[in-house]
Amino acid sequence: MKKIMRFFLTSLTLYLCLFAVVTVSCAQSQPVLSEFESKVSAIYTTNYPCVVRIATSQSEDPNVQGCNRFGTGFIINEGGYVLTLADLVCDTVNTLVIMPDDWQYHARIVAIDRKLNIAILKIPAEGLPVVNFGSAETLNPGQLVISITNPYGLTNSLAVGFVSGLHRSGFRTGQIENFIQTTIPLNPGDSGSPLFNCKGEVIGIMTAVLVDDAANQDNPDQMFQPSDISFAIPSDIIKNNISSMIQHGKIKHSWIGLEVQNLMTEDFLKYGITQKDMHHGILVTHVFPESPAHKAGILTGDMILAVDEKPIDCVSDLQMIILQTTLDSDIKVTVLRDNQKLVLSLRTEEMPETILQENH
Repeated sequence: MKKIMRFFLTSLTLYLCLFAVVTVSCAQSQPVLSEFESKVSAIYTTNYPCVVRIATSQSEDPNVQGCNRFGTGFIINEGGYVLTLADLVCDTVNTLVIMPDDWQYHARIVAIDRKLNIAILKIPAEGLPVVNFGSAETLNPGQLVISITNPYGLTNSLAVGFVSGLHRSGFRTGQIENFIQTTIPLNPGDSGSPLFNCKGEVIGIMTAVLVDDAANQDNPDQMFQPSDISFAIPSDIIKNNISSMIQHGKIKHSWIGLEVQNLMTEDFLKYGITQKDMHHGILVTHVFPESPAHKAGILTGDMILAVDEKPIDCVSDLQMIILQTTLDSDIKVTVLRDNQKLVLSLRTEEMPETILQENH
């Protein structure tokens, strides 16, 4: 009997202690949750006036409904410049920008860059609220991200999620191969939405992933299916090109004149790379004649290990470096040739129009 009473009293004591700990933990967590809610709400309140709906048509007749596309954009300049996706506005005749208060403007397409899959529109308005850009370079999986979207035309919709992956590639939306993956759902009307960090800075522009090349070629908004995950183009390669798009109507892309591919394990063994370094390097498959790479002495079959001492692990690493490098910049490329490392110097040039056209 005494053993039973002792067991009962011990169990009761443990239960009361656990209850007290849980109660204290919940009480302590309330201020944290309240602070979190306040922060998300503040980011939304500050930025939702900058987020707009985009409606486009390929017909001059406003009564024709069959070719409409719908998406999202956001204001990047108080003089009426709006950033969105090239997919939404390319090959269109009428482009309508709908403000959060439902005021509508007919927009002029200032620039389209299919390589990055972005476009800039101009509406006749001044003194508009604008977003602030941040950097995606320090992102890590698990970090909180926020978006303001227009799913199915439901304006000013707030979505909160986490970064679930980085450097995603293998998609065919433009030429970028370095997507941010998030847990924020992507629905029709969401493409082109801004992705914010916890500081309320834009760190990406949300884009859909192509699921069917053959179907719905005349309506990109229907080429994508609703998804429980989303992808975003990093802000770092966008914000540095905005002024060029506004001033020149295009991005003057840097170019070194190479075609490359990722390496398989057998390629590393073939080139005598040690197991420690087996994740570094991409293979040069073609060098364009008279290109910067050709003039620097890079050859087909070379393995690119680094650019300006930054390791190259995959094709997207090289793409990102070149995309963020200005014209006429001097860079050093480390290559492996015949089991010897060489450091070759070259100067970037503007990508020829013929190369841009071939990519699209």
